[in-house]
Amino acid sequence: TLRRVLDSPTPCSAKRRDSAYAQPLALLASGAGGVEELRKHFDPSTVSWVLHRFQVGSGTFLRTKLVAIHLNGEDANAVQRGWLNSRGPEAFSLLGDVNATIEVSRPEELSAKSLCQRLLPLFAADNLGEYSLQALQRDYESGLQQCAAAAPAASAPTAAVAEERAEVLPTAAEQVSTKEALRAVGAESGSYNWALLEPNRLEVHACGSG
Repeated sequence: TLRRVLDSPTPCSAKRRDSAYAQPLALLASGAGGVEELRKHFDPSTVSWVLHRFQVGSGTFLRTKLVAIHLNGEDANAVQRGWLNSRGPEAFSLLGDVNATIEVSRPEELSAKSLCQRLLPLFAADNLGEYSLQALQRDYESGLQQCAAAAPAASAPTAAVAEERAEVLPTAAEQVSTKEALRAVGAESGSYNWALLEPNRLEVHACGSG
């Protein structure tokens, strides 16, 4: 993995590190379970980026916000974090136009309540009248249930694979490309409402539906 490359001081490893950073960002995981599901994939020892579709309401009252989330893991080695964060502009360009950008450094910072707290001003600006934090969170969680019910069946890696972060490709039927996942998140009724990208991987790793 890239983590092992970064920790090694040998010239050979440095060349491998440079080669790894020359590779495009790739999809690590995607799902329809919102930030609570996403939190399970947050590795605080590295840096990654997420596109999340935040929706509340339904029909003509449906409101959608695309949110870019920068997972700036607090446990990452300082040098490694700097190298990985240098790919931030590339990551945000890949995520596309968003309504809001937030940064978190620990998994516990990812919750429905904390996300709603940060996005409440955006919905207030939509002139929807009085929209309390509790109402926004309730509508968000209700929307997640609807999205998860319509999502494809999950295909998650085993705990051992997730822990080692081994570069193992899923079967052809399970493969989801980075562009496909991001397109699904960006679509109003797409199968996924979040997609996690990281610079450590070169292939699709997993996708889920909460």
